[in-house]
Amino acid sequence: MKKLFQVVIAVIVMVMSAMPLAFAQEQENIKPKPLSYSEVVQVEGLSAEEIYAKARSWVATTFNSANDVTQLAENNKIVLKAVEEYDFKLNGMTGSHNRVNYTFTVECRDGRYKMSVTNMILTSRITTIQYNPKIEPMDFGILTDAPTNDAPAGMGSAATKKQCEKIWTAAKVRMETVILGMAASLSESMAVDQSEDDW
Repeated sequence: MKKLFQVVIAVIVMVMSAMPLAFAQEQENIKPKPLSYSEVVQVEGLSAEEIYAKARSWVATTFNSANDVTQLAENNKIVLKAVEEYDFKLNGMTGSHNRVNYTFTVECRDGRYKMSVTNMILTSRITTIQYNPKIEPMDFGILTDAPTNDAPAGMGSAATKKQCEKIWTAAKVRMETVILGMAASLSESMAVDQSEDDW
């Protein structure tokens, strides 16, 4: 009986010790999901064509070079390839110049539109007070829900893993702020009366 009890305990210990390993392997197999934003907004009383016209007007005033970024603008759908550029201070006199290229889409239907932002791709270049042409840009790829990306393509001796973590996190915060601002601005533009003023 005592021997049977020892065997049962040994089996339980083996199963318990294998569980963390199995959990770790399961976690490794989970791929990060690309970050994206999508929202359907109701616009009562407006046709798809009216919503589309307001969206086109909003694009023209929101983006510096609307014609350059517009990939498609027909059939009540607008697709833009846009860029968000910004500088981010890392520590001391070191910073980074960052670019997030993204796809912005507005699809219009009677009484509603759908706004979405996808394919957010981050590149970053470490900057110092004196310009150093030897510092190449780093390619972080598509922003995902992964908590960190501390080994981007092109990472050289100019950047540390800690700096890359900061750049990654800051880019996600920046894009969330930009996207929510655009969503609010687009929604407000739908309420603006575009009828001609009486002269």
